[in-house]
Amino acid sequence: MPTNETLKRQGEIFHQIRRQRNYPIAYLGEKSTLSRFERGVGHLQLDAAVDIFERAHFSISDWSVILNDNELSQTKQNFSAIIDAFIRQDSTDLLKLQMDSQNAGDALISQGIKVLLTDSILSADLKAHETETPTFSEKEQGILSDYIFKVNYWDCYNLYLLGLYGPILTPKMISYCFEHFVSHAEKYKRLPEHNQILQFAMNHILFSLIEKGEKNAASDLFEQAVLLTPENDLFNKVLRRYLHGYFDYTFGKTADGKKEMQSALSTLSDYGAAHFEKLFNYHYETLFN
Repeated sequence: MPTNETLKRQGEIFHQIRRQRNYPIAYLGEKSTLSRFERGVGHLQLDAAVDIFERAHFSISDWSVILNDNELSQTKQNFSAIIDAFIRQDSTDLLKLQMDSQNAGDALISQGIKVLLTDSILSADLKAHETETPTFSEKEQGILSDYIFKVNYWDCYNLYLLGLYGPILTPKMISYCFEHFVSHAEKYKRLPEHNQILQFAMNHILFSLIEKGEKNAASDLFEQAVLLTPENDLFNKVLRRYLHGYFDYTFGKTADGKKEMQSALSTLSDYGAAHFEKLFNYHYETLFN
C-alpha cells in the first residue's frame, strides 16, 4: 500500500488537475472512491485508473505528475532499473521493484513487473527460492490489453509498458500496435530514446511469440523490426539474428537455427554488453545442453 504521505500528495495533485479541467468528480468514476483518493485516505486500483484515463483524457505525463510529483526522471530511472534487473534475470530485485511500484501507487508498472516475473528463467528462479510465480486472471489481462489498445500517444512511458506487457498481448493486439509504429517508422528511428525502448519491446515480444509457437505473428514482427531499426543500430541487429536463429530452430530449420544462434553469440561479446551476453548464452545452453 502507498504511504499516507504519498496518498495525500497524489490526492492533492489529482484534485488540482480535476478542478482545472472542470470535471465533476462523479463524471470520472465512483464518487466515494475518488473522494477518498482526493482526501488521501484511499488509492486507485488499476481498473479504476484506466477508466479515469479514458474519461478525463489524461495523458501519461499527467498521471506521472500525480504519481511522482513531476519527477519524471525518477520514472525513467525506475524503468531502467526494471529492465536492468530483467536482463540480469534477478528475480529478487524485480520483486523489490514491484513492491516499490505498488507502494508508490503505480499499478501499471507493478503489473508490468508481474509479467516479467512469469518469464521461464525467472519462474524457475522463483521456484528455486520457494517463491510463487505471479499469475494473471483473465480480468487483469483484459485490463492491461485494453490500456494498450487505448494508447493514443506513444511516449517513453507507454513504450516501456508495451515492452513489459508484451508477453500477455494477443498476436492481433501486437500487430495493431506495430502497424502504427511502422506507419511512423521514420519518426521513431529519429528519436533515439524512444527507439531504444521500442527495440527492447520488439525483442521481448519476439522471444515470447517464438516460445508460444506463434510462427506467423513472429514472422510478421521480424519484418516490421527491419523497418523500425536504424541502420547503425548493430547491437540490436545482432540480438535479432539470435532471435531469428531461435525462430528457425523452433520451427523446423534446426541446424540452420543453431548455427545462426552460435554466430550471433560469438559477435555479441564485441559490444561489451555482459548481461545480455550472459542471458542469451544461458538461453542457448538450456536448449542444447
